[in-house]
Amino acid sequence: MNRHLVFGTAGHVDHGKTSFIKSLTGMDTDRLEMEKERGITIENGYAHLTLSSGATVGFIDVPGHEKFIKTMLAGAMGMDAVILIIAADEGIKPQTLEHLNIIKHLNVKKGFVLITKADLSDDLSISNLTCDIVELVKGSVFEAAPILTYSIMHPECKSAVVFEIEQIANADYERPNHASSRIHVDRVFTRKGFGTVVTGTLIEGEIKTGETLYAYPGDKVCRVKGIHVYGHPSSVVYYGQRAALNLSVPLDAVKKGDVLSSQSTFQPTMIIDIALKADTQVTHWQRLKLYHGTREVLCRIVLPGGKSVEANTQINVQLRLESPIYCKNNDKVILRNFSPTQTIGGGKVLNAHAKKKKSDVDINDNAIEMNEIIETLKLNSIVFEYNSNTFAGTSLSILNARERLNTLIEQALVLILEDPYMILTSQYSKIEKSALNEVRLYHQTYPLRVGIPRETLRSKISKNINYPLSAKEFSLILKRLNGDLDLVEKGESIALNTYKHPYSKQERLLMDSILNQVRCHPQHLVSFAELEKGSFNKILIKEMLNHLINYEFLVKINDEYVIDVKDYLSCKEQLIHYLSKHDYIEVASYRDLLGFSRKSTVTLLEHFDKIQLTQRIDNKRIINKL
Repeated sequence: MNRHLVFGTAGHVDHGKTSFIKSLTGMDTDRLEMEKERGITIENGYAHLTLSSGATVGFIDVPGHEKFIKTMLAGAMGMDAVILIIAADEGIKPQTLEHLNIIKHLNVKKGFVLITKADLSDDLSISNLTCDIVELVKGSVFEAAPILTYSIMHPECKSAVVFEIEQIANADYERPNHASSRIHVDRVFTRKGFGTVVTGTLIEGEIKTGETLYAYPGDKVCRVKGIHVYGHPSSVVYYGQRAALNLSVPLDAVKKGDVLSSQSTFQPTMIIDIALKADTQVTHWQRLKLYHGTREVLCRIVLPGGKSVEANTQINVQLRLESPIYCKNNDKVILRNFSPTQTIGGGKVLNAHAKKKKSDVDINDNAIEMNEIIETLKLNSIVFEYNSNTFAGTSLSILNARERLNTLIEQALVLILEDPYMILTSQYSKIEKSALNEVRLYHQTYPLRVGIPRETLRSKISKNINYPLSAKEFSLILKRLNGDLDLVEKGESIALNTYKHPYSKQERLLMDSILNQVRCHPQHLVSFAELEKGSFNKILIKEMLNHLINYEFLVKINDEYVIDVKDYLSCKEQLIHYLSKHDYIEVASYRDLLGFSRKSTVTLLEHFDKIQLTQRIDNKRIINKL
């Protein structure tokens, strides 16, 4: 059972659309005084009907006059099914044709034809009109649909129409589950005691009372204070339902044509690629009116090779908009002439954020959806964690997005770093290249160092790719880089595993000089200041000292002293052995054990305290068992 279906009317002016809705639902969709005075619909009207199954379906009554085609289009964008209405006494008229054409372009897949005002025509005329309608609707949603007759003067007609509506409403077809919500505003008004109210059909997700929405354009933050669905209070509005939302913003903060969404990062676009079905001839750079959602904007059409396109042609084209819109891939659009106003075609969005180009692009639905995921990921963080909100900015359902993501993984266009964290292969390749270059450059610049400091590498890569990698993102990426580039982490440094520095003659002499000084020194602990007094270049001495510490020829005791690694290990071993047989050790005992000066002994014990080998209690040390 589909409980969230919106039916729309379509057809020429004065063919009885509003009267039909009123007789069916008991609701008059003409709410304006001007509409009642003139006897024609000017604004879209709304009604609803509860079926015997308990399901409630909505109705959008659109204007039939050609002057109000913009309003009709705004209503048509939210329709799930259409009732094409043709008056028995007038037959097929110009707006019948244009509305039928628009329905084709919007790809509405359900509906039926209704011959109204049957009491004003005889059976033969209705039979002839039925034959004309059969020819008219070939190739449309109505080709295999029933053609019913109706008269508000004959109540018995109602049961057949309700039966057909129930058949459509009871049909089992999938409703996509989107991560974010989206509603195109088709009406804005204020209600005393409530404030600003907007209406529209929810085309993605669901909205709950108390939820925060974003109004575009303007990125205005709105809180949903209340919801009415089909005239009744509700705590939630679901995909496919029409609703009125009471918002916590001033009346002038939202207007007809705006988009409301739970997505906080909806980006506007000025260039879109579309798959166009052209009904009439179109020329390159022709100025047109684009209809999307409840919005109308002017645009220019870019055709392949700068040529014209003949009528009844399907082609991928680019539109350069004069005002921004908020759209997604697969959204339906209608194009009309700027002057004289006439529908020239329609189709769907292939790329919602296209770049300027002059040539046509051959692209299928799968490629569109995969590209949409890739483009969405490019706008997000480098490393993304897959969850139901990952693709909230796309037109895809959660299920469809997951399927497309799996395909991208299979095609190696997306890499799994560590489930559920992933990265675009194109982004990873840039980082991989940057990391390799930076590590190599660091080895060349500082040949005696173990490698580039981890945070330095993160900072340099971030600068190179123009994205601030977080510590978590970098850690995830680094694990993969270590395997792919044969990198190795040595403490807080990162190096090429194959890197070995060939010492120069001068470096070898300096290394031997420092090691001899330390190993032959009577105090065992030797100060940096003393070692840096040699005849060698001061910078080279500092680099060599760090090198010898990093490669464990020497051990840094603190910021002042170093010790030969063999002496250090011996001191450490003697301390551990002593404490394995005694509860504690004092400075004097350890000094006698080592044969060091008291100062050197204290310095060494303070070092062992710092690395948590020992713990000081008063003037004693005990082994740290933590």
